Amino acid sequence: MTDSTPSWDFTTPVVFLGAWFAGYEDGRFDMELFLGGSLVHSVVIQDLGPNHWVLDDLTYEPVPEPGNLVLLGAGLIGLTRLRRRV
Repeated sequence: MTDSTPSWDFTTPVVFLGAWFAGYEDGRFDMELFLGGSLVHSVVIQDLGPNHWVLDDLTYEPVPEPGNLVLLGAGLIGLTRLRRRV
């Protein structure tokens, strides 16, 4: 394994439907999830010796922020009130 560190940077909105990786060697796979610049979760997969490895169907789905839902609700209320006036 090399000393390089792969990274994936996502900006919202993101649709990530999956990935597939495979290899034969020993090493370590680190994945970190950041939200607003803060680490919220990390996973480390450590291989104990040279083996075949596969990472399949890695999925990511963005979760709407509560502020977006409030904005959507306020817009719907405004449209309802506007419709009642007309």
